[in-house]
Amino acid sequence: MMIKSRRDSGTRGVVCFFGPDGSGKSTLARMLRDVMVMRGIDAVIVWVRGTHTIASFIAKFVSLVGRDLRSEYACNPYYGICIRGHSRYFWAVIEVVSITPVIVHRFLLARMRHDLVIAERSPPDLIIWLLLTFGGERPPRFALEYSVAITRRVCDKLIYVRADEDVLLKRRPEEDWRIAFELPIYDGLAKVLGAKTVDTGDKSPEEALDEVLGVIMDDE
Repeated sequence: MMIKSRRDSGTRGVVCFFGPDGSGKSTLARMLRDVMVMRGIDAVIVWVRGTHTIASFIAKFVSLVGRDLRSEYACNPYYGICIRGHSRYFWAVIEVVSITPVIVHRFLLARMRHDLVIAERSPPDLIIWLLLTFGGERPPRFALEYSVAITRRVCDKLIYVRADEDVLLKRRPEEDWRIAFELPIYDGLAKVLGAKTVDTGDKSPEEALDEVLGVIMDDE
């Protein structure tokens, strides 16, 4: 539940967006921040992805020395590697250990300094990140449970931003295979997490923002 701001207009806490690239997360995050700032709310945008962690440096080294780990399908486009088989457990530990201080800094500490923290990317995206890195193989159970637990710990409001595949392909045609791979996983993840869904496919940015504001102001 979001806590009412002392300014009487707006809310306090962490709003977490997640969803596929091209769904509109960045646009909605900026618009939401602007609206809150206009209302006198101290709002800040944060985001987190695997490239912000120590794991990314290790992955870059692995991609240089382990050419046999490269693959063009269902693998992390930033790392350029696929970690499969039993190596997934070791790599999942690296990712979880690497991402934790980033989450503490950008979410928990930011919540202490600002009225409203708007996460353009948030912990649920870590699951998709791992799936890409593992070439579509299921991440270890502890990594999935960690992602769910940390999401519920840091996110006061969780909003899944999506659009149908054909809409996403028009927005990001260069990422056709990633969209087809990620979208059904995101859909299932949103159900598991009980996230509110904002579909941007048939709405203007302003209409989508109205839905987001409705979710944020709903204290039930």
